[in-house]
Amino acid sequence: MPRPNTGARLKPDPKTGILYITWSENRRTKRVSTGTRDLPEAQKILAGFLLEQDAEKQRESRWTVGMVIDYYDTNHVEEDVVAQKRQRRALDKVREILGEETYIDELGSDAFVKYRTKRRAQKWRDKPITDATIRRELNPFAAACNFAVRNRKIENRHVPVIDMPGPAPSKDRWLTRDEAQHLLRTAQAGRERLTPMYRLIAIALATAKRRRAIETLKWFQVDLKNRVIDFRPKDRAETKKRRGTSQISDWLLPILERAYREKKNEYVLDVPGIRTILFREIADKAGMSDVTAHTLRHTWGTWAAQEGMSMWEIAGVMECTVATAERNYLHHSPDHLRAAVNRVSPEVAKLGHIAGHNGGV
Repeated sequence: MPRPNTGARLKPDPKTGILYITWSENRRTKRVSTGTRDLPEAQKILAGFLLEQDAEKQRESRWTVGMVIDYYDTNHVEEDVVAQKRQRRALDKVREILGEETYIDELGSDAFVKYRTKRRAQKWRDKPITDATIRRELNPFAAACNFAVRNRKIENRHVPVIDMPGPAPSKDRWLTRDEAQHLLRTAQAGRERLTPMYRLIAIALATAKRRRAIETLKWFQVDLKNRVIDFRPKDRAETKKRRGTSQISDWLLPILERAYREKKNEYVLDVPGIRTILFREIADKAGMSDVTAHTLRHTWGTWAAQEGMSMWEIAGVMECTVATAERNYLHHSPDHLRAAVNRVSPEVAKLGHIAGHNGGV
């Protein structure tokens, strides 16, 4: 085992008397001349040498953007992240723009201003990059930095403050019953066998589950006899976006029974992933270019609130908190605030009734 390096010290040359800075590394003695015999002057040179050595050690221990991302990928993404491709694409974009070799402790707020500016100037499929996309890219990078801190690879004081773009205004787009039927017809148009897109739309409208949960659904998770779908992943731990289970409604049951008879493999949608562009093509053909796969989930919550379902029940089906359900769907409830307005001034209400009975005032 190599000996530890010894500290630098001054030592005069026995022949010339010139003071040298000497130290050892891995059993080998190294030295550098101060160029002087004057001890006070040599001590100043030694002090500068020690400062430079300390700075070099700090540089060697500093982590770059690439190092933080690689460590996070190997030790977290590979083991615990479900949407690995999406997260890696986001981190690759961060790596590209911030710079692979950029030190973490050199990232200031201006670096993220430049990041946002550059991304907003770019386009994807002829559409500008939105703040929502920028947040989806920077959030994994923030998680990567925090992961390195928790594992004592970098110090918390070196983690940059990442100024995220503000949240986008909430979308209240949902489908009417007629629109939902039209979208289903468009997804199935001209096909004998139920298309994967038809199945995706039907399951989403009936269960309020997210697209990814439906895309990865396998037939062994669908219990047609007991009319239950278990969306929970079997090969990975459940994430914070809980998938849970769902009852099979009366209108969804015959669709799933037919799909099962027509199945090609273990996946309910034939493949474990449907490209976003395919859904957009169906939505465009249906004249609903503003509709996304997530709109289907939002549609279920809206319909449920309109039918008078309690926020507690909606939260249970959608696997979200009651507060989230209230924020997104309470205003669609027919009884929303009705009890409050009915409590106002019963005396005035009585007088109004009498005035109305007597033909008004």
